[in-house]
Amino acid sequence: MAEPEAGLQQLSVDDTEPSDALALLLQDPPMTNMVHAGGGFAINRWRGTAHVPCVLIAATDGFFGYVGTPAEFEHLLWDTLLASQEAMHWSVLLAERVESFTKDDASIAIAALGFEDFAALRASFRWRFDRMHAEHAEPMRRATSMGRPALVATRERSWLAYRHGYERRLPPREGIDS
Repeated sequence: MAEPEAGLQQLSVDDTEPSDALALLLQDPPMTNMVHAGGGFAINRWRGTAHVPCVLIAATDGFFGYVGTPAEFEHLLWDTLLASQEAMHWSVLLAERVESFTKDDASIAIAALGFEDFAALRASFRWRFDRMHAEHAEPMRRATSMGRPALVATRERSWLAYRHGYERRLPPREGIDS
């Protein structure tokens, strides 16, 4: 889910160990809950309230799993949104961008709720895009040319600054102390 002021927020726990979003990007661990003929599975869901306007997003790891940090995924969403003229154009831009870096199938569903029109949606996330660009995407871009130690340190700083807002709606994991 994304709100113009609060940004992207993870709503359900990933079915992996570990569940830390940055660790998942770096490790690509196996799934711990999946539909298969040999056993049970659970469908994750989120129950809660959200203020409108907001954007609800469901994305597979093919969409999310090949960016450098969780903040860069949010940056990708708003960068393509702001470059688009209407909803279909946004979907085309998202598909093109993800096809340029993913090594997996990629699916995403987006529902924008409470916006007067597409222009209002775009305008409401302009500030958030600028913040994601300045605080996360641009430092990561600069760090890629400075060598691995700089990239690792910049990625960690990005995650430390971004994590609390991103995880604030996550339910506690059963059997794990917070």
